[in-house]
Amino acid sequence: MSKVREWLTAYGFIAPAMIAIMLVSVYPLLFGVSIAFTDMSVFNYLSQEYKFIGFSNFSNMLHDPEIWILTYRTIIWTVINVFLHVSLGIVFAMLLSKPWLKLKPIFRLILILPWAIPSFISIQVWHAMFNEQFGALNQLLQMVGLNPIPWLSNPTWAFVAVVLTNVWLGVPFMMLIALGGLNSIPEEIQEAAYVDGASPWQTTRYITLPLLLRTMVPAIVLGIIWTFNKFDVIYLITQGGPQTVVNLAGQQKVMGATDLLITKIYKTAFQYPNSWGMAAAMGYLVFLVLLLLSLLNLQIQNLVKE
Repeated sequence: MSKVREWLTAYGFIAPAMIAIMLVSVYPLLFGVSIAFTDMSVFNYLSQEYKFIGFSNFSNMLHDPEIWILTYRTIIWTVINVFLHVSLGIVFAMLLSKPWLKLKPIFRLILILPWAIPSFISIQVWHAMFNEQFGALNQLLQMVGLNPIPWLSNPTWAFVAVVLTNVWLGVPFMMLIALGGLNSIPEEIQEAAYVDGASPWQTTRYITLPLLLRTMVPAIVLGIIWTFNKFDVIYLITQGGPQTVVNLAGQQKVMGATDLLITKIYKTAFQYPNSWGMAAAMGYLVFLVLLLLSLLNLQIQNLVKE
């Protein structure tokens, strides 16, 4: 009887958190599954005139060339950003861990600031700097005799602009994880390598980086998931633009040069002509990709531990 009372007490303590999780996470997940098989939209939701259409949304999504272009672009966006996040984060962390570096607290504060400042504010500042006429970046280019860059009107430069902004936001997180990993590496191992005649490069390549991998792998996978779903940078900097004309299956179609899957889902759900059912189906495409990445993360962590 006492054990039953203990269980009830324990479940009573966690019940509020479980209810909150059910309302915030589980219910929207199940609701999204249900509407993915319907033609629900803002026009028929209140009147409840939407109907069950089976796998039509999924079939239309898989046969839409634009979805595959956006998937490819999202993968490229993720790979570029995560590579720069991790590589720059490790470089800065290794510099900050050097005993000969002076003013470490100041440099550490400067490098962490992009992560400490609310991302909305940072993105708005970057958006202002990308202004082709009055932005700080083009003003600096003109001061050194270079031509201004059409940051937000040229498709290529617009993609560069959103990558620069996201790298600014993402490097501090990877740097902090790498700093923690470097501090956990025993100094005796590196000292033994130096005694055996290993150069600084060999010590970094064969000792520091492999040991750092155990700490960085979960952070890298988490960074991939965050970057794959990065909505605020794209929408606040370019809103998916500028518009470009692409040839899809023999037909010309206008697409946003910086649109990703996540921005396409938003536009499908909330811009005319909207379709909540199709947006939900595309959302579950993203969900499956991220689920596979999460499972891959577990497998990699097990391999690293071994």
